[in-house]
Amino acid sequence: MVLEIKDAVKLMQNTRALNGFELKLDAGKRVVINGLYAHELIDVLLGEPIDSGQILLEGRPIGESRNLVGIVTRDAALPPKLSVCDCVRLCCKDNPLKYLKAAGIEPIKSAHIERLSLIERKLVMLACASAKRPKLLAASLYGLTAREHKVFWQAADNALDASCAIIAVDALNVRNMKQYYLTEGKLKLRD
Repeated sequence: MVLEIKDAVKLMQNTRALNGFELKLDAGKRVVINGLYAHELIDVLLGEPIDSGQILLEGRPIGESRNLVGIVTRDAALPPKLSVCDCVRLCCKDNPLKYLKAAGIEPIKSAHIERLSLIERKLVMLACASAKRPKLLAASLYGLTAREHKVFWQAADNALDASCAIIAVDALNVRNMKQYYLTEGKLKLRD
């Protein structure tokens, strides 16, 4: 089990964004979660505290194993003046070109971040995440077109180890993955 979230509660402005939230995710599994406050899950995996419950990554509290999580954020904020290659170089200990190539962005390695489209910035974040060799990727695909979703998933297939579990929020389900809706703070499987 890569990720296990048990009875998580997260209050947001007197609303239970997560209300007894439960999720188990095995290695290599991919899920799509949509709905009001679905993005809060990314924030929690980034370190935002929950009010109660437990989040385990490979059996350990997530605070002890956050280095095993790769993140692609909603706005894909990156240092605007850096080149794509320099940005990925900050994330890895070895040659950044292999991560750029795996994510399909080697042709734009010299471009400055501030000139990139949203999908290109998200692919840079994917390349950075893949350099960490994560056990879990938490990705917000907010703002992407259906075609760009397909580009992202193809890049994820190339860049990440097959055992990496993925949670995608604000995403179209272009691959017939398990899809959940976050309703009243709980996950409901979409039929």
